[in-house]
Amino acid sequence: MSVLDPERERPLSVVVVATDEASLSSAVTLQQLLMERCGGAGGWTVVADQNRGSDVLILVGQAAGAAQVIRQWAAAFGGEARPSTGAGAGKKMLVSAIGGLRLTDLRASAGPGPICCRATLGSRALAKAGFMLATIEPEVPEQQRDLCLDLLRCLGEVEVVSEETFELAEALISAIPGLLCEVLLGMEEGAVETGLPSHVARPLLRQTLLAT
Repeated sequence: MSVLDPERERPLSVVVVATDEASLSSAVTLQQLLMERCGGAGGWTVVADQNRGSDVLILVGQAAGAAQVIRQWAAAFGGEARPSTGAGAGKKMLVSAIGGLRLTDLRASAGPGPICCRATLGSRALAKAGFMLATIEPEVPEQQRDLCLDLLRCLGEVEVVSEETFELAEALISAIPGLLCEVLLGMEEGAVETGLPSHVARPLLRQTLLAT
């Protein structure tokens, strides 16, 4: 897929790549979601492009395979930004949806050229809510920062936070499904203790939670 760079006549290409085979379906799902929500809107043109030399690389999967994928992508342009007509324009962008992979890790693999960003694109809970967290290196020029956020906003509302806050929020989000199960189990036990049959309490509580 592509986004139109205001400093260029041609669009910037975006590709979603999985770092391991188990994450291929997640990459395809994200690519399809980008196509559905970004195609034809705001100067975006979506294409099925698997070229790792693209302007924007979005990574999903496991941290173990990320470094090699990033280095292969960066090698396609020598780790340098392409020529531009404006200050900071034309930078390559690396967006990681991999939990635990910090901005310093991305920078170490990508070299000095690309802009590095983390986003909770892999969170099913946030995907359904249309909301995500993002953190970008503070020294990124405002124009390129906005371009990166415009891409993410195609998928929903974006809250930009510091990397320290991002780590805490990501951990909390990962724990939400387990917490909800514990809450549901506790409510069911309480309902049974008050005399409501278990086969009635469970579906009633689930429907109540879904309605809230």
